[in-house]
Amino acid sequence: MQPKVSKSCNECKSRKVRCVKVPHSHIPLCQHCKNRGLLCHFGIKKRRAKWQEPRITGNTAATRSTMPSSTYDSVATLTAGGNTIEHGDQQQASPSSANMFIDLLLNERSTPGGGQGISSPPKVHNKLVGSSGIAMFSEWRLASISSKLGHERFSDVLETFSKAINTRMSQNTRPESTRIRLKSPATPVLISHECARRYVTAFFDHLHRVYPFLDRGEFEEKAFNNDLFQTLQDKPPFSALYHTILALGCQYHGGGSFEPGVGSAWQLFQVALGLFPDMIIPKETLLCVQAVTAMAIFAHNSSCVQLGNMLTAEAARMAQSIGLNRAIYGHENIESCRRTFWTIYILEKTLCFRCDRDSQLTSDSDYSRCCHSHTGSQPPEAQIGEFNWFYAMCRFSRLISRISVALFSINTALSSAASIQADIAAFRAELEAWKASIAEECRPDSPFQGLAPFGPTPLAVKLQIHYHYYSIVIALARLELNLSSRGVSSCPAIENELKLLNSAWKIIELTKYIDTDTYTPIWVLLSVPVSALFLIFDFIIHNPTHSESIHNLPLLGVAVGYFCRLDYVSGGTLKLSFLTDIFQIAQTYVRNSGLRQEAEGNDAIHPSQSQDLPDRSVHTSEGLSTPFIPGKYRFDEPDLWRESVFRKL
Repeated sequence: MQPKVSKSCNECKSRKVRCVKVPHSHIPLCQHCKNRGLLCHFGIKKRRAKWQEPRITGNTAATRSTMPSSTYDSVATLTAGGNTIEHGDQQQASPSSANMFIDLLLNERSTPGGGQGISSPPKVHNKLVGSSGIAMFSEWRLASISSKLGHERFSDVLETFSKAINTRMSQNTRPESTRIRLKSPATPVLISHECARRYVTAFFDHLHRVYPFLDRGEFEEKAFNNDLFQTLQDKPPFSALYHTILALGCQYHGGGSFEPGVGSAWQLFQVALGLFPDMIIPKETLLCVQAVTAMAIFAHNSSCVQLGNMLTAEAARMAQSIGLNRAIYGHENIESCRRTFWTIYILEKTLCFRCDRDSQLTSDSDYSRCCHSHTGSQPPEAQIGEFNWFYAMCRFSRLISRISVALFSINTALSSAASIQADIAAFRAELEAWKASIAEECRPDSPFQGLAPFGPTPLAVKLQIHYHYYSIVIALARLELNLSSRGVSSCPAIENELKLLNSAWKIIELTKYIDTDTYTPIWVLLSVPVSALFLIFDFIIHNPTHSESIHNLPLLGVAVGYFCRLDYVSGGTLKLSFLTDIFQIAQTYVRNSGLRQEAEGNDAIHPSQSQDLPDRSVHTSEGLSTPFIPGKYRFDEPDLWRESVFRKL
């Protein structure tokens, strides 16, 4: 292929903004570089052959469309009974020679010119596979918004947001005094017996109801024993567990912080960090696994989010290493083993789905022996009447594990559109069945009662159940919209657009119940609300003259107000007040679009859009309803809206 000059200059590519060339210029120059006095250079674009979707022949497509993916040992299995897969002009024998995407990649690489039709790994999530994670805008979507707005203010807001996250997650950009070190404090951390008892009690009263992985009686017997000092010296794993429990409980007594290295809770946690190498070098024990599990729970908060993935993955690895997943308990307490395993399972599966990462707990078939008794997955601390929320989360985690493998792994690139849609429908039915099994006071789409934050049903439990549910609804709707844009989905796109908007509305409405304190997980505090904010903003910009803007704009203001409150509560540690620009941009654009439409004498609704679709209502927590009529929505660029709107940051 002949080399081709890129349509965007290098500077605009790095900033991810639209590149507008200066007309009648004798040298290649864009308006952006000209205004800023920068050197404008247009590089050579690397060209690839167009990706062709694999075509599954034989009876495989029909089989997968009628059989849920749970019946397969692996979603990577492509054919059965001697069928073949056609990829371009080549045929791969099945099932042994090319039953996974990596096999297809290696087989094509081994032939002259092979593999040119396969996108490089960095482009996989944009070209072949959807993303399950909380996500940002893709480059082409951002260019579409900037084109409609006529300026780059929104691009600048996103760039500021991205830099803030990268700065927070990177160790190299942080001052030396606030960098996280796996070292014990220079001076011993001393607290009174009264404080220690308050912190331990706070942990079991609040967090242990959410993560019931310990035997309270056994732990308190050791923690309040007169020989505690000697036990901490002789057993580093118990010392790490003990100090992490104190750190978690300390947050409920004002000792937490949004910044690493600050506060009493962090000083206690630093003791556990210093002992971390001592727990992974020798042979692992249940006590080691429990200590790392407690550390992973602490790392789900804002102050230690940098270590969240590492600690959760390490807890999962250690659990498999000592055989908790295969019900190998040795001389350990069986009940404690089961509780610990299922807590790790929930933490790891939900984190991997949110962050679009591969799970360490890959072989779910090994867990059948761990499931023969429900005692580990139904602890009495999580019982609410006849409903056990911890058991519900075990089932939910297994569901999203299957969804990740079937719909969001690299092997999905080899599945036909019909089989993907069949899996989406099957998983969506399972998700709704899971929702129906939840007690009404915690069930998503039911009136939300925010009273008694630490009563019979902790407010944190209710919020997490709602946000987990709506995150899956958004992920499945985005994926099916992608199929609709390719004309291969039988589901009307308007239904998935409704699911996206309804979920975003509910998420933003629930922000008023979020406890903006240091012990709240960062994905509840920030990740899910930000995703909903961008969904609402994207829809407003592409449908500015719709009558629903009168509801969407105030809701956008509610979301921005929540982030300003979070900025204030964190003392500026979570710098989010710049998101107010998003509301100002949307408000100005809607107002200008209305004035422009009024001047042109056009109607707000396209005549072609007046189709006979059912009226929908969004019920708020106060029992009010906001009318939502899909037929009135303007989709000026349906192909843009119906693609995957977001990608992982």
